[in-house]
Amino acid sequence: LGDMMMVPFDQMSEYGDKLTVLMTAGVVYIPVVGWLMDYCGYPVTMLCTVVFAIVWATLLCVNNLTYIYASFVAYSLFRTFLFTFLFSYMADRLGFKFFGILVGILFAIAGFIGLLQYPLSRYADGDCITSPGPDCNKGQWNIVNHIMLLSFISLLFFPYQDHIERK
Repeated sequence: LGDMMMVPFDQMSEYGDKLTVLMTAGVVYIPVVGWLMDYCGYPVTMLCTVVFAIVWATLLCVNNLTYIYASFVAYSLFRTFLFTFLFSYMADRLGFKFFGILVGILFAIAGFIGLLQYPLSRYADGDCITSPGPDCNKGQWNIVNHIMLLSFISLLFFPYQDHIERK
């Protein structure tokens, strides 16, 4: 928010607080995810999860304060759907015999990949927080957001493939 100069520096913590509240409030949608998996199936639930990710990334790419709360809601829904869906889908596709070890391996890999956020943020960071002004370096966040959007769009293949396999 600071490098993209969407929010005044003195209001950033307020926006961070609102994001935290919306992410926490996402728990109310867990029953919706369960209902969607039970009545519409895994491919539809996976599609909804990917669509929330695409909406979130698209709103970040727009880089407009008007859409910041919508991006917070999309992110909250994406995370809620992702983690609720993930455990059920793993059990559905792989069974329960080695469920613990497989989820453990999945989260270990995700944790190591998550460490890449530090060099990625170093690459993307600008200096608008430390040196605010019209000539500050806004960083490479727009590039990172567009790459993230393209990555999420490529994930649309998986709900389609899962739908075809289940037919």
